[in-house]
Amino acid sequence: MRTIGAVIGISAWMLAAGPAWAGERQVRRALDAVRDAIERVEDEGGACRKAVLRDLEGVRKDLKEMREDASRKALRRVARDLKDVAREAEDECGKKVVRLLEEARDELRDAGEDHGGGRHHERDEERPAAPPCWEGGDPGCGHTRGGVFPMDAAAFQSLLGAVRGAKPNVFGMLDIFKATLGNQAMTCRQLARVVAEFKPHVFQMLDVVKAAAPRVVDPQNAGVVTPVFQPHTFQMQDAAQILGAQQAD
Repeated sequence: MRTIGAVIGISAWMLAAGPAWAGERQVRRALDAVRDAIERVEDEGGACRKAVLRDLEGVRKDLKEMREDASRKALRRVARDLKDVAREAEDECGKKVVRLLEEARDELRDAGEDHGGGRHHERDEERPAAPPCWEGGDPGCGHTRGGVFPMDAAAFQSLLGAVRGAKPNVFGMLDIFKATLGNQAMTCRQLARVVAEFKPHVFQMLDVVKAAAPRVVDPQNAGVVTPVFQPHTFQMQDAAQILGAQQAD
């Protein structure tokens, strides 16, 4: 995890550059929150210290690499890293640590936005606009996995049609699903539609979830997928666990 080293490195660069950079104040506040979090982690010790500080000690070696990269893109990336650290801390650390890390993340995320005015790094890149949602009301639309947005309506219908075309051979359906999905990304609602095509073959339904999980953009919406497995309780739990272990952008 390169989180804290990245934060400190960015802050050092900004402070040296002077007040011309619009996000300097947010970075300073983020750094203060991170330092407070480190102190709290050290005070708690035990499992908390092992889970969080273990990864943070190594990132200090990378400070020099981050001092010259102060783009909004870099700040947003560090904000995402802080979100990951906060998730790790939730299991082993107190609420104060998590809150401080979330505060730091929010500050960096704000600093990474273009508020107008101030100069920005020449290498700054804007995030591409999200494509139209494949289906209105899908909460996964607009999210990404590995920087990839979920399939649009045409791509998803093509995938669904290919899977249906292999019926009733569930193993052929599964192979086609994996091949057609490829490096595309999908939402939990899209995944639920595909899983339903494999009923009543519950084990192949679960295989679909396993294959798709690394490409799902909104694993937090796993509750859309699990009901498709009813009344198979154990497979519902397995599906929830598989998706719950994923982390989207």
